[in-house]
Amino acid sequence: MQMGIDPNRWEHGSDFHLEALFTEEASAWWEGKVRLASGRDALLWVLLLGRERYGWTRVWLPSYNCEVVLQRLVGSPFQIRVYEAGPEGCGPTPNAEPGDVLVRTSYFGWGLPPLDRPFEGATVEDHTHDPWAATVSSATFAVASLRKTLPLSDGGVAWSPSGVPLPLSPALTPDHARSAARRQAAMALKRLYLAGAFSDKEAYRGMAVQAEAELGQGALSGMTGWSAAMANAIPLETWRETRAANGEWLASALEGLLGVEVIRPPMDWEMPGVPLGVFLRCRSAAIRQALRDELCAARIYPAVLWPVGQLPYALPEAQRMFSDTTLMLHVDARYARPDLERVAQTVRSAVCHISNDVFSC
Repeated sequence: MQMGIDPNRWEHGSDFHLEALFTEEASAWWEGKVRLASGRDALLWVLLLGRERYGWTRVWLPSYNCEVVLQRLVGSPFQIRVYEAGPEGCGPTPNAEPGDVLVRTSYFGWGLPPLDRPFEGATVEDHTHDPWAATVSSATFAVASLRKTLPLSDGGVAWSPSGVPLPLSPALTPDHARSAARRQAAMALKRLYLAGAFSDKEAYRGMAVQAEAELGQGALSGMTGWSAAMANAIPLETWRETRAANGEWLASALEGLLGVEVIRPPMDWEMPGVPLGVFLRCRSAAIRQALRDELCAARIYPAVLWPVGQLPYALPEAQRMFSDTTLMLHVDARYARPDLERVAQTVRSAVCHISNDVFSC
């Protein structure tokens, strides 16, 4: 458990709180990265840059996708097409035509699902869940959101693995500055809540929800100055190494549960990295919901990556089942071994309580 956290306020998962982070100098990883308001803004920014420079007009998106990413592209000057790709792998690679660009997603830090053949056009890779794994890419552009892996109120990055020169980031807009300030305040208040300073979670929860709803709205924006400064102070290698160790320990501790499978990263994916968390697959959506409810009652808040109820197209059945039956447990550097031991024990107890007809304890 982190220093300064009241044991009576212990919880696991959900959004980051404000961290005290220190390092002597910024990581060299930030060199050549254009900093934007969010990962959604980073993707739209590179697509618009490709339209200006290369005449991109049609964007191929993977079918398994975060709904808010698609929402950010609504109203953009692109034809949006979908190809089959997700946590279960890829379907046929689209046939490239002039003006086409293919977006590939590195799912959950597992890597990029392999294509059945090369795409004969430009590519953009989304490395949000482990931005530091993209070391051998030759994509035209790459993008990542930073808020999924780092305790920042806002931020996304864009870069060119193939060495394409990039312009400066757009200016910080007043609208984004306001919503990011609201989120920053929510993170600070969450830290105080966890330390026992007050008891009403809504003091920060409502603020955080409002800030999230505002993110990615309006004009493209740069990252706030305070998030850029905090990003420079984060010891990236330590955070990533801790996540890797935490993930391996928790995954091993949860192996062998009947009725709940620990999903391990595929062995043959491109550019594998450090998994974002530990994924559990249940036998049905109802069992998943029951497990999620029990964990939340114990102040363990797993993530669903992603809810896909509002996607404007039909998903392949395997992808919909993945969305309906999986949970992700956080393993980032907020947590020490006692935290993970508590999570593992709670998951095992919850599995036993849900249904003796389904689970054997």
